[in-house]
Amino acid sequence: MMRRRRPNLSRRHPLDLLWPFLLLILIGVIAVLLVQFVMTWFDQRQTELRNKMYFYLDRGGASVLPWGQTEWTKAYHGQLVLEGDLLRMGRLSRGVLAFFDDSAVRMEADTKLEIDSIKPMERGEGDQVQLVLSSGQIWLASGDSDDGSAPLQFVVNTDHLRITSYGTVLEVMSTDRETVRVMEGEALVEILDAREG
Repeated sequence: MMRRRRPNLSRRHPLDLLWPFLLLILIGVIAVLLVQFVMTWFDQRQTELRNKMYFYLDRGGASVLPWGQTEWTKAYHGQLVLEGDLLRMGRLSRGVLAFFDDSAVRMEADTKLEIDSIKPMERGEGDQVQLVLSSGQIWLASGDSDDGSAPLQFVVNTDHLRITSYGTVLEVMSTDRETVRVMEGEALVEILDAREG
């Protein structure tokens, strides 16, 4: 007579019951790490885009002095310009510096402009672009960001003035005298004391 053998459940190893749970936990940890990696990559990409500007030449010629360099080079239409670069417009020239949020700085002939810095503001209300106007004339127009964030805040320094724009359309001219005209919005104009440096 043949006997039927019953499986012995007590012989199963205790880890055999844990493997499915350990596998689920491992898959969850890997998924969380992948999501974090992708989100970090997109945030880094967004930050890189925010620190880039493009220079468009409407007419005439212009030169750019990249940060850390000593020789001026010819500026081209659609050229990428970074923090620390200097732009110099030629006679009878006109160019536009375009930012990620459709803000623009239009430069007239014989203008020399330095892009000093682009940095986040202290309270996290957008970014601040610091420009140094050595000579010439610029028009600033703050754009509206597609993602609903605050527009860029421009700070323009001349020899004797510091102009801070707040969603503004304005003109700054630095020739034998310095002039600020606000067409739209508001701006803060500070007179710098030459004794303070």
